[in-house]
Amino acid sequence: MTTFITSARASLPRISYIKAVDVYLVMCFVFVFAALLEYAFVNFESTTSKHRARKRLRARKNKNKKQEDKILDEAKPLKGPLKSAVMETKIDDEVPASPGVGSTTSSTRRRERQTTFFDVASNVVSNLREKRAAFKVEIKDINVIDKYSRVIFPLSFVLFNIFYWITYTF
Repeated sequence: MTTFITSARASLPRISYIKAVDVYLVMCFVFVFAALLEYAFVNFESTTSKHRARKRLRARKNKNKKQEDKILDEAKPLKGPLKSAVMETKIDDEVPASPGVGSTTSSTRRRERQTTFFDVASNVVSNLREKRAAFKVEIKDINVIDKYSRVIFPLSFVLFNIFYWITYTF
């Protein structure tokens, strides 16, 4: 396309203003580029929608597994020494560990007070994700984009041609 534009400009005399053939060829270039962008967008959306579907399926399976485990835990109450062992580990988990010899609680406190570049970057990224989620438009059927494009691109090119030929012929 660029070779065609260059050769068309080389065969015509040099003038300081834009020629009608330049307008036409640039608009043809814009239409080709728009079709490529549409193809890339549809391809990206179809790939990400498949990925999202797989992710939802995995999450659903994990949720079902957790529910099954919970039901099984509730259905079989623990008795005897096993019950007391489980209760002891739960109590141990809830008690905070006391600082021992060589504890670095003061250095830990210092690290918490300092704001690092990583903290700032993670805050910026989380804010951007929240904003992106607010403006996110989910396309339910990717084929709709292709169906509209099959009508919109040719129709707009025909309208451009009508406007172009009326403008530059008369």
